[in-house]
Amino acid sequence: MDDFKSKLDSLISSEMISEKEYHNFLQRGVQYEKFGTEFPTLNNFFPDGIPIGASETFIRNLSFPYQETSYVCASIDEKYPRTYLYKLHEKHGGVLELLGGIRPVGDNLFGSLNRILLGSKAILLSADNLIANIEGIWNWRLFGNHLKKNNFAAYNELEKFSKTKSHTNPIHIILARKRKTFERLNFLEKYKKNQIGIFNSDQVKIIIMTNDDGYDYASHVINPDDKIKYVVETDKSGNIDIKKCLQTLRMKFGISRMLNDGGRKMSNGMKQLGVLGGERISYEPSLGVNHSPKNITEDMILGRDGIGIDGSAIKDSIVVFSQKIGTSKKESLNLHVYPM
Repeated sequence: MDDFKSKLDSLISSEMISEKEYHNFLQRGVQYEKFGTEFPTLNNFFPDGIPIGASETFIRNLSFPYQETSYVCASIDEKYPRTYLYKLHEKHGGVLELLGGIRPVGDNLFGSLNRILLGSKAILLSADNLIANIEGIWNWRLFGNHLKKNNFAAYNELEKFSKTKSHTNPIHIILARKRKTFERLNFLEKYKKNQIGIFNSDQVKIIIMTNDDGYDYASHVINPDDKIKYVVETDKSGNIDIKKCLQTLRMKFGISRMLNDGGRKMSNGMKQLGVLGGERISYEPSLGVNHSPKNITEDMILGRDGIGIDGSAIKDSIVVFSQKIGTSKKESLNLHVYPM
């Protein structure tokens, strides 16, 4: 926290943040989940622990759930300033393409721990991202299972660590903004055919956030019951009121923190609303000239060196944690936080 305060002092002195932002960041603080001797492999990777970009007191006093999201990116440049891509095609994520067909230990650990720490009670998904990964059950094993072959000790410790958290089967919250979202994705047809994995699990509880029009359309097929609930908030224009939905999650369902796993478009929307706390990003080594795509669009870019508030690579962010891991120390794990 002392290092974070020093960074904030420097940023306000150079007028990179406002007085209001300074006090917000300072009040928010940072908390660390440390592992110690009980989890020697995790402790070896993260001797200072894994951070969450807000203190428990700050999270407890919010009127909406605190949320962070997670990404992996790779540089297309060898030297500073670098551009970082998070996908290689306009419509698809590209983890394996970005990383040459491998699954780095650091990113798998980072992603798994993010799900355990932020998503132990609730995971927020966009309807689009859910359908794009239609058969998935969105828990820490999405990343953790990749460690079984190359680091079984780490996998075993993640299994043990996940059991120390009170909610091993998080609530899955689906954001489907309106009727057209359900229609565009053929959501109800896929539901009736039992194709959407999370609806087929007896252990998963689901909350669907939508507007009045979306509820009227979907609830005739996806009936609310003990397993499936709806949060319906509509503004004067008939659009979904995201902030009110989030407040309902906090007040009615007691969700104080959650993992945002809805994809880049939804993450950016939450940032614009001022309700996204941070992004946990794995920076992987350069793609190299032989693997870089010929045509790079803005839709493929996660960040560029120098555009962050503190000169980091992610726009509007401040880095509160950065750690290089691996034998070559080329993989860098970072937590970026945003004004709220």
